[in-house]
Amino acid sequence: MSAIFTDNAISDAGNTICFRILITNPVNGSKCYADVCVELPDCDKVDLNDQILQGISIYPNPMQDIVSISFKEQHTNAMVSIITLNGKEVITQYISSSEPEVSIDVSNLESSLYFIEITTDEKGTLRQKIIKE
Repeated sequence: MSAIFTDNAISDAGNTICFRILITNPVNGSKCYADVCVELPDCDKVDLNDQILQGISIYPNPMQDIVSISFKEQHTNAMVSIITLNGKEVITQYISSSEPEVSIDVSNLESSLYFIEITTDEKGTLRQKIIKE
């Protein structure tokens, strides 16, 4: 038997992901399929609403030695964390409300994929993938 998994669709506003499994019998060539849907746990759901994305810029991405964060509007104090794929915080920095832009030194990080989290009182938490070259 052989099976092929295909990403069929994301439904229910991104809370469920469905796959189609196509199974082929190598002896007689008969085929059948089944759709399998999985509800994503809350930890995998990241709320990136337009208001947050319009108010905060993170650049460059990919980054090399510095990543910059720019607040396009007045903000409360913020906390920035850079997190490995394993969930380890490797950089944490406080940003004062008087700083419309801040640069963070990431030169000591290994080349990899990371998450950057920016938390403010009025906007909540923005979590975005960033790449370190």
